Parts: sequence; C-alpha cells; structure tokens
Amino acid sequence: MPVSRPVFNENKDRLDQFAVKAFIDFITGKRPISEFDAFVAEWKKMGGDQVMKEAQQKYDELFKK
Repeated sequence: MPVSRPVFNENKDRLDQFAVKAFIDFITGKRPISEFDAFVAEWKKMGGDQVMKEAQQKYDELFKK
C-alpha cells in the first residue's frame, strides 16, 4: 500500500536534479570528490534532512510497532 509522503513529494524534483548534477560533476571530475560532504550538507539544507526525517517517521510507524 502506498505511503503518504508530502515532504518528499514537495522536494523530490529539486533534490533529484541537484543530486544528478552533482553526481555527474563528481564522475567527470568537474567537482572533486573531496567536496562530497559539502554536497551532502547542501542537499540536507535544501530539504533533504526533512525528507529523511519524514522517511524515518514513516518507517517507525510501519515497522516498529
């Protein structure tokens, strides 16, 4: 059964586009891998932390009863 994830739905496209561009930059060498932690921090700041919090909350509701 589908799980309602409004925060994910609201942020998905923006976060996906950001991640794909960053991954391409890392793979092609346009951006050094040493900046990966900065990428993660920026992804979280863009709403990724809220998406992960929502995912953990849904997981806990479904599997930790």
